[in-house]
Formats: sequence, C-alpha cells, structure tokens
Amino acid sequence: MPQKTQDPKYDIKDDRLINSNTGEPIPVNEPVFMFRGKDKNALKALKFYRDLCTDPEHIRAIDRRIAKFERFAEHNQDLMKEPDSHYS
Repeated sequence: MPQKTQDPKYDIKDDRLINSNTGEPIPVNEPVFMFRGKDKNALKALKFYRDLCTDPEHIRAIDRRIAKFERFAEHNQDLMKEPDSHYS
C-alpha cells in the first residue's frame, strides 16, 4: 500500500515516488523539484508557475496548494527562512 505524502499528487511505494492518480512511479532519471512551506521564496515561485499554466483544472490545484502555503506562512512566521542547499 502506498505511503501518503504531504503533496496530494504523489505517494511513496517501494521507496519510489509515485503519481497517486496513476500509480506509476516517477522514473529515477527524471528530475523532481520540491518546495517546502518554510521557504520564503516558495509562494512567489508557485504564483509565477501558476501564471505560466493554462489548464484550468491544474490552475485550481495550484491555487489550493498556494492557499496551504499561505496559511502555513501566516501561522508559522517563526519558521520561515531563506532556503539553503546542504546536500549530504
């Protein structure tokens, strides 16, 4: 059974990121980019991305994610920070 993630579009199954609608795994050679709620730049990036999209259903989904990011930022101002990229 897939493990649910914070993003409704994706789950984890057998240590792989999968599309929760299709059940198909994301290929290991396909790059994936993730924003976290505490990233001070995430909302700007999501809103810019939204403006580039044309599919109304996808735009509604993005709007729902933007609303979650806005609520998180509003209620967790002490956690908001400039992003970093420390890789292990």
